[in-house]
Amino acid sequence: MKTLATLFLALAATAASAATPHLVGNLSLGSPVRGANRQFTIPVVLSTDSDSMNAQAFCFRLKVSTPFVSAHVQHSGFTEGQPAVFEWQQTTPPASISYVVVYNERIVRFTPGVPVTFAEVTITLPDDVTSPVRIDFDSSSVTMISTEDGLLSATIAKGTLATSGVTIDPEPPKRRSV
Repeated sequence: MKTLATLFLALAATAASAATPHLVGNLSLGSPVRGANRQFTIPVVLSTDSDSMNAQAFCFRLKVSTPFVSAHVQHSGFTEGQPAVFEWQQTTPPASISYVVVYNERIVRFTPGVPVTFAEVTITLPDDVTSPVRIDFDSSSVTMISTEDGLLSATIAKGTLATSGVTIDPEPPKRRSV
């Protein structure tokens, strides 16, 4: 009987730890789309583990390797036209972009395990920039995702959030002569 009770307790502990809510994710910058006047639009993509809790709040700071003329972040893809509970952004020239947004889970629900474009960064580069420009997520605690209530979060420091940046080639592709 003692062995059966021990086995039951071990199974219960395993089930409890397996059911512990967690949040593991990835924020990535997608391929830049070149616009007019040295303006580039870059998708911000969230993906989480399929068994993660629902991420509903996002906070990030982007570091740009060269000064920019202007930059802003807007809703995109899945969130376009959807209201945010809270939203804030700041561009700090010469080379930093910060963004915080929280969505109401009852209105916009990010499905775990499904990559979603939730924002776009639009950046305008100066005319004199000719070398490739690198944009990366700041690895400080400023970059995170969390549940709507903020009780569960994923960060780079905790090892529960991975990030990947992007490189922009500011020079238009050269046309090949025929």
